Amino acid sequence: MKKVLIINNNLCTGGVQKALTNLLISISDEYDIDLFLLRNEGQYINDIPSNVNIINTPKFMRILDLSQAESKKLGKSYYLLRGGLALFTRIFNNKIPIKFMCYILGNIGEYDTVISYMQPRPIKQFYGGTNEIALKCTKAKQKVSFVHCDFKNYGGNCEYNRKLYTKFDKIVTVSDGCRNAIVSEIPIISNKTLTIKNFQNFSDITKQANSEDVIYEKGYFNLVTVARIAKEKGLDRTLLVIKRLINEEFKIKWHIIGDGEDWDRINRIIDELNLREYVKCYGNKANPYPYIKSADLFLLPSYHEAAPMVFEEAKCIGVPILSTETISAKELVELDGSGIVCGNDEEELYKNLRYILNNTKLIEELKIGLLSKSFNNNNSFEKFKTLISKDRWNNAIRK
Repeated sequence: MKKVLIINNNLCTGGVQKALTNLLISISDEYDIDLFLLRNEGQYINDIPSNVNIINTPKFMRILDLSQAESKKLGKSYYLLRGGLALFTRIFNNKIPIKFMCYILGNIGEYDTVISYMQPRPIKQFYGGTNEIALKCTKAKQKVSFVHCDFKNYGGNCEYNRKLYTKFDKIVTVSDGCRNAIVSEIPIISNKTLTIKNFQNFSDITKQANSEDVIYEKGYFNLVTVARIAKEKGLDRTLLVIKRLINEEFKIKWHIIGDGEDWDRINRIIDELNLREYVKCYGNKANPYPYIKSADLFLLPSYHEAAPMVFEEAKCIGVPILSTETISAKELVELDGSGIVCGNDEEELYKNLRYILNNTKLIEELKIGLLSKSFNNNNSFEKFKTLISKDRWNNAIRK
């Protein structure tokens, strides 16, 4: 079996962490896998297959995945170490601090393939470093870096991070939109970049969706959004759209699953617009799938997104999607007939929601189409095998 090392920050809540967990579940019988986490913790840690070896990460490496306040729990020396390195990073950049951490860590081991699963953070943040660990602290026949973001706009697009990617043998992006974004910024990596869509645990999603009944009020068209409550998610502008539709006497309700730094502001806007009867915020839910399954439409109104895993989650339980246009939306929603992609502004959201409310038969037809489909990871699995195999890769490049 090929020996593979995968490096990530943690297995806490998040799309990258969930995608990694699904990947490990799907490939663990095919490869001898070691997993190196900056912090060996998170809600998905118990979902990792037993045949994946989780490396016992040195305690000092945890400061790369902790805030200054959180590092205090490790002890005074770690608190001071992180404080000094973070201060240096704010004044200059994170190149020397992360290089220093890699020097202390030393060599992790020798592998056929080493994968950094998380893109680098902005250069003024003391956080992450999985790309540097892959490059400096391992020996391997090939080194690979995954990209889960809109590289052009995610905040870490700088000369240093662009150079990091040129040092890898292969780059994997999780959508063609993500690939186009990073290749436009680093054209030299074009011939070593492959798209592998995120792995999904479709059977588990379906099982969880059917595990409980969520009943929405009859007589209303029910929208659902599952997202971190943050400004980039476009919830505030969507509330203005909902208000306009309510004023036009459309019977609509919006159910928001999630929590985040913008929670108080969003709830204040709901109250200011007198929408509490029509918009319900549930906070985080360990199992959001029954809420999605019971809705008429999944709504993603973000200003920018990369390749949201929730698209495939909604599809596999038969819920059509309305998404604003982001780098992967047309690719992941429109091309397979699973929903509608609209312009990325308030007026386009309004026009398209109004059109849907006046043409609910369209949504029913989309739902029937989704329920007739079979969802699996076959394509992603075959592409992952191409990534790992030199012969398969060379054949794919020649084609």
